[in-house]
Amino acid sequence: MRLSLLIIISFLFLTLSAQKKYSSSKKKAIKQFELANNDYNSGNYKDAVDKLDLAIKIDDNFIEPYLLKAQIYFEIGDLKNEILQYEKTLSINRNYTPKIQYLLSIAYFNNEQYKASLDICKEAQQMEIKSARLERLIENGIEAAQVALDLYEHPVPYNPKNLGTNVNSPYDDYWPMLSTNGTRLYTTKNVPIRQDIPISRKNANEDFFINFLTKDSIWGPPRSITPLNTRTNEGAPSISADGQTFVFTACNRKDGFGKCDIYIAKRSKNGWTRPRNIGAPINTRNLERQPSLSPDGKTIYFTSDRPGTDGLEDIWVSHLQKNKKWSNPINLGDSVNSDGMEWAPFIHPDGRTLYFVSNGHLGMGGLDIFKATRTNDTTWSKPMNLGYPINTVYDEQSLFVSVSGDLALIASDRAHDNNGLDIYSFELPQAARPTYVSYVEGIITDSKSKLPLQAKIELIDLNTGELLIQPESESETGKYLLCLPSDRDYMINISNEGYMPYSEHISLGHKSRLEPLKKDIQLQAIELNASVVLKNIFFDLDSYDLQNKSKLELAKLIQFLNKNPNVSIEISGHTDNQGSREHNIKLSHNRAKTVYNYLINKEISDKRLSYKGYGFDQPIDTNDTKEGRANNRRTEFKVIGM
Repeated sequence: MRLSLLIIISFLFLTLSAQKKYSSSKKKAIKQFELANNDYNSGNYKDAVDKLDLAIKIDDNFIEPYLLKAQIYFEIGDLKNEILQYEKTLSINRNYTPKIQYLLSIAYFNNEQYKASLDICKEAQQMEIKSARLERLIENGIEAAQVALDLYEHPVPYNPKNLGTNVNSPYDDYWPMLSTNGTRLYTTKNVPIRQDIPISRKNANEDFFINFLTKDSIWGPPRSITPLNTRTNEGAPSISADGQTFVFTACNRKDGFGKCDIYIAKRSKNGWTRPRNIGAPINTRNLERQPSLSPDGKTIYFTSDRPGTDGLEDIWVSHLQKNKKWSNPINLGDSVNSDGMEWAPFIHPDGRTLYFVSNGHLGMGGLDIFKATRTNDTTWSKPMNLGYPINTVYDEQSLFVSVSGDLALIASDRAHDNNGLDIYSFELPQAARPTYVSYVEGIITDSKSKLPLQAKIELIDLNTGELLIQPESESETGKYLLCLPSDRDYMINISNEGYMPYSEHISLGHKSRLEPLKKDIQLQAIELNASVVLKNIFFDLDSYDLQNKSKLELAKLIQFLNKNPNVSIEISGHTDNQGSREHNIKLSHNRAKTVYNYLINKEISDKRLSYKGYGFDQPIDTNDTKEGRANNRRTEFKVIGM
């Protein structure tokens, strides 16, 4: 019912009009109907309707003119008059054919009269149905109307707010996207090429714009993004969580593989690099568009009608491999893709929640927005319709969801204010939200010169040892940003040639909300007496038994020592002030010795190592708070020889 509706209705009408016997015996009425049918086939709808009215005036029980008028009103989008024609037909002969009941059910559905659509479709099901295809259509119509009715009768909270004139123009504004920290808003605008004449298909160009959040928490004026914008159309942007990679759709370019391709640009010290075609195997001679990058920038989702597509367009996925090439795309399968159209995929920074648009899954009609959750590497949950009135009988274009998961952006023309599509924000209903994600951001600098450093960063899952992402800080500013989905413990490792390694431990556990973290990091040059806290060394309470997850930190220390063979270090253990001094000296001594023995077992020479326990004699924080005592319980290493 939701796929190729015009084709279905046209097919049913043609089967109705192909019959040789009319419901009227009056020749003048039949003559006017046949002339009207010729006008209809020529696209002369006004003349056709005039002649149909004459036929009805001659014989107001003549069914075929009402059906043709209904078809015309459907094609020109006049739902109310379409419904009136079908209802008049049924008032003449309710048992004429179940096709009329079915066509009326579609008209009711499109007019958001879901209960009426369901009832009339059930009526059709009780009639004599001679076509197996019509029988399937009626069954599908009942299911579609029931789903839409349930959604309509159980609306979700929805209070959209227009983002204002600095964001929204007099033209179409769409494909909104926020930076991870929410301070930059990227949009696509369809703007006139020449300002002195009205916008039209020939006088329009899709370009990217950016708005910056001011100190007053309002969006500043839009700025064109160069060199991403060209004289051809660009749209559907997606930016990696760290803000370093920009992918988008461009069509009809000289270097294109097909009609529309995916392009990629990288951030440099001078802004964005000139975009390049992302190439094969992602782009083909077919249609590829609407990319969405995973938070680590290593996975890309996009839509395509390439071979292997089940419907009109499907969502596909490709992964960046170790050789820096993209893998052969894989179809997401029938849990996400249908026999209709799936497009506008958006993978949330949690890496597992996918929002997309579809007209193949049941919903409110037209294109609806759905949510699916990745259950493992290859399978997805059954798509969930985001509900009414987020979805309506009209086409919904796309959805963007913030890192925090509670704010959504949508493009809509429901205001009907002649401004075309505008961008709105709204609070996403709880059931539609992704896994909560926080982020850590800051600047990496040299501890003495305070100059920014381009350092290598590793975000590692402490429980699994999985390397999640491996970005670098910006060369010119030292800025970095990492997305942190909840329900995990993380190790952040930062390294740079000639500098001491730096580690951080972040535990999100099962927290549903955590404020973003600000962490500026100063790297120390490798020199005598330079020391580093190993923040991911863990011991059991009041014990010197090394926990298994500590081996990830120790592997990084071993890597540092192997890269710097002239460096000798002292491993030191420290405690809080709970318990006697003698007990804590012994505990810290044994903990330092445990690390020392571990390194020796990993073939680090004992000539380069020493260890000592300091108990609570060298605190780095107060012992009056739980957090302070936790900081004082630590393992360090210090350079004692070079």
